[in-house]
Amino acid sequence: MVDATAKSKLYIGTTAAADDLIGFEADTYTEIKDIEDLGEIGEEAAQLTFVPVGGRGVHKKGATTGKVVNLVVGRNPTDPGQQALRAAAQSHLDYNFKLTLNNAAPPSVPSTFYFRGLTFPAATALGNAEAMIKDTHPIAINSEIIELEPGNVPALPTSLVLTPTDITIDVAFTGAVGVTSHQARYRQGAGEWTTWATIVTGGDITGLAPDTEYEVQVRGVNASGHGPAASDTVTTEA
Repeated sequence: MVDATAKSKLYIGTTAAADDLIGFEADTYTEIKDIEDLGEIGEEAAQLTFVPVGGRGVHKKGATTGKVVNLVVGRNPTDPGQQALRAAAQSHLDYNFKLTLNNAAPPSVPSTFYFRGLTFPAATALGNAEAMIKDTHPIAINSEIIELEPGNVPALPTSLVLTPTDITIDVAFTGAVGVTSHQARYRQGAGEWTTWATIVTGGDITGLAPDTEYEVQVRGVNASGHGPAASDTVTTEA
């Protein structure tokens, strides 16, 4: 089925290293609002031509690079996503980006693209008295593009049971059908979450502090992405 661009969304993440789905999904993203034109994503190869004297010319492919996305937005200085873009343009580092299409209804997930890109300073188009002020942000893609096709994400894991010792937590749960793996993360009290890591039912979270409350989340993962997370809290033994 052919999809429309309408209601697609682009998000900017951080400079955190990411070269696979787990790495990209572990990042935190901010939606870029007031987008008029999402430009193009993909790769392009240099076109080389060699014409020998007295012979037929040949065409070859040169180096492959990611396209430059010319993102056009209605200039909105108060939008957090546009603020993040302008800040990224002052850096020489690649940022993570997430693009979602509007081609699936919940609980299915839409087509999603992840990539890393170098953001350049924007050009501001002022125009005439009846024109809207717009910014064009060039984003040079510097990684492979990871694409997730629309589909059903895993259901919520059930029967989550946390069994603590003084420095570990045993994590048991029942996963949904069609899950390729499960991931878990935890935090102390209301502190910062750890990054998502692969876990099997009956696996242990180790290296914890005694007599401390922890919150643990578990979610399923398949080719369409990750599902909702089951959550519970427990206090390690003294």
